[in-house]
Amino acid sequence: MLLPKVLEKSSGVDGQTQGGSIEEQFDRQIVSESTSLPRPSGRGPNHDVSLYLAKEGVDLEAVFEGKGAEELEFDQEGVVGRFKCSRRKQPGWVGFFRKHLVSEIDLSVESVSVAIAFRVSERVFVVTFGGGRHLLDAAKLEPQFGLVVASHLIPIDEMHQLTSSTLSKFPQESRCTSLNKKPAEFFGIDLELEDVRKVVGASSDIVNRVAGSNHLKMHSFHGELSELMEVCPRFLECFAKGIEPSYEFLKNLTRVEKKDPRYQQLEAILEAEVAKTPTSFDLNVEGESWERTKNVRVYYGKSSEDCDFDTFIEAALRIAKKAGVPLGKVKLELSDEQDEALYGGAVLASLSGEVEHSERLYLIMAGRWFEIGESYVESLDDRIAALEQDWKLPAWKGSEDDYNKSVAEKFGWINLDKNLIQMGRSKGAFEAADLAGEDVLFHVKSGTSSAALNHLYGQIHTAAVLLGKSRAAREKLTEKSRTGRPIGFVAGIGREKSDGPLLGRMIVAKVGLLQCAANVRKLGFEFSVARIKIAKS
Repeated sequence: MLLPKVLEKSSGVDGQTQGGSIEEQFDRQIVSESTSLPRPSGRGPNHDVSLYLAKEGVDLEAVFEGKGAEELEFDQEGVVGRFKCSRRKQPGWVGFFRKHLVSEIDLSVESVSVAIAFRVSERVFVVTFGGGRHLLDAAKLEPQFGLVVASHLIPIDEMHQLTSSTLSKFPQESRCTSLNKKPAEFFGIDLELEDVRKVVGASSDIVNRVAGSNHLKMHSFHGELSELMEVCPRFLECFAKGIEPSYEFLKNLTRVEKKDPRYQQLEAILEAEVAKTPTSFDLNVEGESWERTKNVRVYYGKSSEDCDFDTFIEAALRIAKKAGVPLGKVKLELSDEQDEALYGGAVLASLSGEVEHSERLYLIMAGRWFEIGESYVESLDDRIAALEQDWKLPAWKGSEDDYNKSVAEKFGWINLDKNLIQMGRSKGAFEAADLAGEDVLFHVKSGTSSAALNHLYGQIHTAAVLLGKSRAAREKLTEKSRTGRPIGFVAGIGREKSDGPLLGRMIVAKVGLLQCAANVRKLGFEFSVARIKIAKS
């Protein structure tokens, strides 16, 4: 699935401030991540703000919970606060140098928690600092306020991939994990391409920003309490609309914790289902690890077997039978050409797929269980089926390279597989397509794993962004093919089954495909899907 990459535009040359109303400034603030990109300086100091919305009918005083908190007095009606100071203690880092001090000094600090409740448009908001969330009664707060509001404020065409690794970090606590500070390059951002944000790879912390959170986390808010109150009516407008459709996937996930009685039952069902229908489950690793993998090995003790992405489950079943142990004991290892380990873990914890239990549908992802709505999965399949077109492509035989060559020869298309378009030494390169027809670009991938398909979606979106917004990219494509700006893109996905839902049980891959289609169409291109039958060898 794709999630917003949430970037703001530059504040100008040499850090000059962008103007605009407090609402316009907020638009830039709420979508700014902790990257090295410039931020508007705004009015007043910078603060990391956590904002909550109380449920309807909850009064100002009722949102607070906890003993020992003291009252904060404000000079205006409709604003109340609480604060609490914890005991003084020395930070752990003092031990790094304490024994070298000539004389003992007191470096103890107090931890302060603050929560301030205020009323705007007949609703109660609460802003917290430090450990202020512990002063609140969580039952009195809107459970998905942050998720709903962020889903409307972050532009849908500025997306970032959600792969299995990000989903495995799906937050279940009320608080939101702060974003790690990463340079722009971490997000695959090419600042030298005007108005282009090259989306490559996945951010492991972006889901923590918007998913399942009961509060809105604003990093480096430029202003004070009165200015925050000015933009709260906009939050209410967003919240009243409900979750933005592109975020429905997150809304439909409910984590099944280990202490839940269903957890062990699901683990047992998984082992039985994997043994019964191994092809119904996918290897669940991050895109980069998948791309770099050259060696796949399953093992238990001294028993091991080399395999590949398509056969690792069957190999693991053989190892388990040979060693006389449950499948859950068998381990998986991925390594690159230099035999450097890229991934390691239990086979069952490395899978993604669906199982049914008590007439409900559950998703296993990176060793974590989620309950999902069955009607939602059906709606995904219906929407994907509407994207499918019959391009009369031949059956897939041999490797991906062999297939692309054979199709190019049959239809007179140009084979661009691995023929990258160079955008300059400092701007990198991108793959416009695997196959270029008269006015359509085909991207082809075997749909045997979610990891492979996530790579496919990122490749298509990158090409669409660059070809849609960069004249230089279009000119370079013209040099390699018969088209500069194609009419559309086609995702050619190889599958063993020629009927039924295209992507089987790959929930994340289904959402990713639909979001890829939406993004490409927003850029002015057509988008369709071609099902390619993989011939049995």
